[in-house]
Amino acid sequence: MNSHQTVSRITDVVPANFLCDNQTMQKIAESQLSDEKALSLLEANLSLLESRQQRLKDELASVERLILEAVSEQTRLRSSIETHKSLLAYTPVRALPEEVLSEIFLHYIAISTRGSVFKEIVASYSIRARILQVCRRWRTTALADPRLWTTIPLIGSGEHFYRNKEYDEEEKSFAHPMISGSPQERTAYWEVLEGRIKRTSSLPLQLLFHYDDHGSIGPGNHDDTISSLKTFLRLFPRADTISLRIEASQRLSEDFRSFMGNVDIPHTDGVHTARVDVSDEVFGRRVVSAIPNVEVLATTAKTIDQWFTGTSIAGHRLRSLHLLDHWSAIPLAQVLNLLERAPLLETLKVVRISITPSVGTLRAVTHTRLSVFYISVRVTQAENDAIFEHLTLPALRSLSFRGDKQLWPRPNNLSFLQRSGCLLTELAFCHHVVDEQRLVALLTAQSQLTTLQLHLFADGIPMPILELLSTKPKGASGFPLPALTSLGVSVLPRQLKAVKRLIQSRSAAQAKKSGIATLSEVDIKVQTTQRGDNIKKDEHTVLFQELTNNGVEIRIYYGYV
Repeated sequence: MNSHQTVSRITDVVPANFLCDNQTMQKIAESQLSDEKALSLLEANLSLLESRQQRLKDELASVERLILEAVSEQTRLRSSIETHKSLLAYTPVRALPEEVLSEIFLHYIAISTRGSVFKEIVASYSIRARILQVCRRWRTTALADPRLWTTIPLIGSGEHFYRNKEYDEEEKSFAHPMISGSPQERTAYWEVLEGRIKRTSSLPLQLLFHYDDHGSIGPGNHDDTISSLKTFLRLFPRADTISLRIEASQRLSEDFRSFMGNVDIPHTDGVHTARVDVSDEVFGRRVVSAIPNVEVLATTAKTIDQWFTGTSIAGHRLRSLHLLDHWSAIPLAQVLNLLERAPLLETLKVVRISITPSVGTLRAVTHTRLSVFYISVRVTQAENDAIFEHLTLPALRSLSFRGDKQLWPRPNNLSFLQRSGCLLTELAFCHHVVDEQRLVALLTAQSQLTTLQLHLFADGIPMPILELLSTKPKGASGFPLPALTSLGVSVLPRQLKAVKRLIQSRSAAQAKKSGIATLSEVDIKVQTTQRGDNIKKDEHTVLFQELTNNGVEIRIYYGYV
């Protein structure tokens, strides 16, 4: 093959100004490319290809810039759309009168500060600050309504709270200068607090004070605590509600001890609701003595003991009393004495009642107003018998009895209810071994029960009780507990299906057929030896899913035995 033939063959397959496809490239590869003209043609075509490639790169870069600009514009438009939507959604709120807006603020504050006294104090401080920061109209409305500022939250030196007490994350999220603030922030806090007090005009105040030195290493400096307590006592005559908690160990500074021992506590007739939980018994008694018209009182048995002695009683207006002691018992004789001296009492909650002095010195008492009676923590069978043998409570509607492991109900429980002639609407008993026959008799006689709580020891509820609640007994004229709407039970895992049948028998459709109330609220405590992932929680949820979908509120939680 000569050179002329080579060139002719190559030029046949490589025309000028071409773009190579795969087939052409194959022909070129099979030819002899030593000819300069053929190589020149290839170089020219390569240049053409590279030029076209560069143009495509430029076009792609331009397209990418357009895409980025479009994405940025889309983000801006989305943000603008959301802003316009939020403004449109806010328009009805902006149209609300200031009076309605204030009521909303009051409701929001009330539901946001429920919980422990500590949480109520720190939340009371921060929740109002949040309201003020929303907009100018909200701030003006809130500052103009003195009712929003009548809660005065005071707290003792609080550096130890975060360092030594494990409060949950929700409580830690509330900022309070007296807990985590610098000295400058604490100084500013007092200025803000005085401004809040002035803003309340002459309205009655809710005073909250909390001090707990649990976990403190030493007595430390109590200047801030004393200042807070001074403010509390200065405002005391203006209060209608007080909550005073001082849980102090022996590590208090001498200044703090001296202050509590010598400070004057002004008497006031305006306090109607009080919680006085003070480890210093003398100081606690002085505070209680200063509020003679209190109607709702929670305090320690030692603080209230002056009410059981002497010829007069300060609590003649008392409607509700909660004795807070968790370890020391209050003698039954004093309880009976209190009931005689507080004729308006409607609610009595006692952690522990003892039967000293001896039963023989006790006298029977009939109280015509008491409707709620709550006894808790390790009440023995002898104490149970003594309590109910000496009481007649015809107005009783709610009985909650949490005792030590014992047989319940006792014979005297049935005779007490029969003697009192009371018709209970709420009954709760916990930590007992059930006498099935007596319990059936009790439940059968209490036809007006709307709420029943049966939380027993590790054996769960006896099946006859579950069957009684879910079926109409043979020969009976009606369904047991026809008014029942709320139920709480402690059961074993194997009893959950029986509980489901019970709820089904009292569901809306079945209740209508049986002529009874609909069971709408159920608390189920599953007694188990398993922990963590070994508990079949998902299966338990699925078991009750249909009932939940039909409107029954079912809460399942677990107890380990």
